[in-house]
Amino acid sequence: MRQMQGSMSGRGGPMSFGKSKAKLMEGGKVKTIFKDVAGCEEAKQDVQELVDYLKIQLDLKKLVGKYQEVS
Repeated sequence: MRQMQGSMSGRGGPMSFGKSKAKLMEGGKVKTIFKDVAGCEEAKQDVQELVDYLKIQLDLKKLVGKYQEVS
C-alpha cells in the first residue's frame, strides 16, 4: 500500500493530469536559420530546397505580374 502511495504522489499527484506546463510564446518573427538547427542534414537540405523553390515561384509570379502590366 505504501508503495502505491509513493508512486501516485510523484510530479503533482494523481489529479495533476490535464494541467499543461506549456508556455505561450510572444508573437514576432522567428530569427532561426538553418545553421542554428541541429539534426539530419538530409532533412535540412530537403527543406532548403523547398524554400528555394518557393522563392523562385514568388519571383516568377512577380515577373509575370510586371509583364502583364506592360502588355
